Amino acid sequence: MDANIGVTVFCTTYNHEKYVAKTLESFLCQKTDFPVEIVVHDDASTDGTIEIIKEYAEKYSNIVPIFEEKNMYSKGVSYAWMYAEKLHGKYIALCEGDDYWCSPDKLQKQYAALEANPDCRFCTHKTQEINVVLQKATEIFPQFKQKTKKLSANEVLSQMGLFGTCYRTSSFFCSKEDLINYYNNVPEFKKAADVGDGPLLMYFCQLGNTYFINETMSCYSRGVAGGWTTKIAKDRERLLKHCDCWINCINLYNGYTQGKYDKECRQMILYWEFEKHILAKNFSAVFKPEYRKTFSGRGLKYKIKLFLKILKQKISN
Repeated sequence: MDANIGVTVFCTTYNHEKYVAKTLESFLCQKTDFPVEIVVHDDASTDGTIEIIKEYAEKYSNIVPIFEEKNMYSKGVSYAWMYAEKLHGKYIALCEGDDYWCSPDKLQKQYAALEANPDCRFCTHKTQEINVVLQKATEIFPQFKQKTKKLSANEVLSQMGLFGTCYRTSSFFCSKEDLINYYNNVPEFKKAADVGDGPLLMYFCQLGNTYFINETMSCYSRGVAGGWTTKIAKDRERLLKHCDCWINCINLYNGYTQGKYDKECRQMILYWEFEKHILAKNFSAVFKPEYRKTFSGRGLKYKIKLFLKILKQKISN
């Protein structure tokens, strides 16, 4: 393997038989002026995912497969740090096996952005959501207009206080050194979360600036059978627990950063409290003064759905 690898693509898969070929093809079509390696970690898939990965690895020498014999996620094992010796790139680009990239220039642009801006420790961009059930494009993330620019920690956390996790994992790009350090020294706030993308974003934004590229260069698949979002979409108890996990995570993060972002953390907590009120159908609470900023950050479709829910509740009463 080339010792001068610029980027390692780290792809995680589990039962992604329907999607993984498209994902791998989107990695292979990247146009760069530096070598790229593709490390694919499969967490003991039970469908045809492993066979597809093997076929690609036999055909392309820069694809490095890692196959688990037993599912590590179910054991609560954070496996990325376990394979640090297999990641040779200066930078790491993340993507899950049911998502894909839609720009052949993604890696080159993100690499160039961090090389030119050493004060930036993280790079992200716009992502198109694809509903795999309806087979159509839906929302764009982040859900607000933003030019290509550097973002401070205060800006990123403020965005999360209005829009939740604004950026998708398929857009994440950072140095290998920083990522491995994160997994080798997992902070308590990360352990409190039941998801990985938000805490990772929070960690990186307090290390330095984040570079945002105003281009849609990846796609996020919604509605994937067996996916985390699909599993909890209609499970109210699990969704309420998810909100509590986030609130606990943010409180611990506020302590981790020694209150440096206290204002932003308070707004983030209000965001998840607001979500809890909606889930509990406690609609009168959502119009309290402290939630005005949270409510204003919601899109028009969300607001219409909320008013319809309130109307339905009033009619039924």
